[in-house]
Amino acid sequence: MLRSFVSHSSFAMPAADDDDDDDDESDDGDGDDEEAASKPRKVGGEMKAAKGERGVDRLRTAKNGRVFFVLLAFLTLAALSGTLTVYFIRYSTSTASTRQKPLDLTIKLDSRLRKSLYGLDYTPPFGGQYDQGCYITQQDVLDHVKLMSQLTTRIRLYGMDCLVADFTLNAVRLLNVNLSVVLTLWEDNDIAMITRQRKELYRVVAKYGGQNISYVSVGNEVLLRAADKGDQAVKFMGKEIDKTRAWLKDQGYGHIGVVTTDVADSWSTYPDILSHSDEAWGNVHPFFAGVLPTAGWDFAMKSLAAKGTGLAWLANKTGKSAMISEIGWPTAPVNESYQASVPTVENMNTFFNLWVCPANRAGIKYFWFEAFDCPWKEAYSIREASWGLFDSSLKLKDGVVIPQCD
Repeated sequence: MLRSFVSHSSFAMPAADDDDDDDDESDDGDGDDEEAASKPRKVGGEMKAAKGERGVDRLRTAKNGRVFFVLLAFLTLAALSGTLTVYFIRYSTSTASTRQKPLDLTIKLDSRLRKSLYGLDYTPPFGGQYDQGCYITQQDVLDHVKLMSQLTTRIRLYGMDCLVADFTLNAVRLLNVNLSVVLTLWEDNDIAMITRQRKELYRVVAKYGGQNISYVSVGNEVLLRAADKGDQAVKFMGKEIDKTRAWLKDQGYGHIGVVTTDVADSWSTYPDILSHSDEAWGNVHPFFAGVLPTAGWDFAMKSLAAKGTGLAWLANKTGKSAMISEIGWPTAPVNESYQASVPTVENMNTFFNLWVCPANRAGIKYFWFEAFDCPWKEAYSIREASWGLFDSSLKLKDGVVIPQCD
């Protein structure tokens, strides 16, 4: 488009210089004749001399005219170019000033929010998905971080696309809040996507010097999605985890932990993955066990401690620690219930309050799933989009009570 604009707006200079050169050469060749013509001749007298002078004047006038029009054309082009330049400068400046409004860094404290959660899973409600246009802004993420920082000191992301990781770390810095961030390198069978995300991971880690980055999670539920690949998937993920750790150490960021996250059952099905992951991070969801919210604690404890299969049991056996990377409850819709598990705000709030403070007291590390409703997930189901403590407009859901823990 720029090339088309330039070619159409450029002034095509006429071949005036070539004509002038020809005239100069002709004038030079006929110099003696002009001088002779300007003098009275014996033959033809004064009339012929006058005609010669008029001829010379016409030549000079014609030449001067061409020079005048060339200069006029040049000046017109310069004036037009100047006008266009001024216009585009003014347009660019005005539009830039309109787009680049000063960032709002004011944190409005909400008395309903308490810093009671060990950690919180974070996906932007809008604009953070590569296939949906990446229209999230720094201000959007600032507004999200303002709320999350009143609930926890740890957040976990789900991918590197759309500058979400960059915006998040920058928001932590700009707001000067106490938040560590888990970056996630999303993994699936799309090599181009993995390459793109890995490149962005390296850029962001280098940009922030590893500051406020606690872990890098290589993939989320890859083994669950690749269940038909079995050991082949474990081998692939092992290489991806080791590659990430090697890069971090080589760049001087060896303090950043490298893990993968999956459903708790995947760790017992594929225990070899623990030889690559620094810790065992499992997604534990009582809802998908089909239990009542009041039974959620018991289900989670079994997922952690069951001999031979529990997430914490497997981790302790190898001298590593365990983390519940997801635990939560959806709030809608009722018609997407699963056995005894019904997605309502009331049920979520029941399990939320039965879980948070007791888990903190027991020293259980977890990330609550999740901060905000994500309408873009409605492509999968409404229930999938409805796990947030806040709705997609960043309002705490009616009926959700954040517990005050000791």
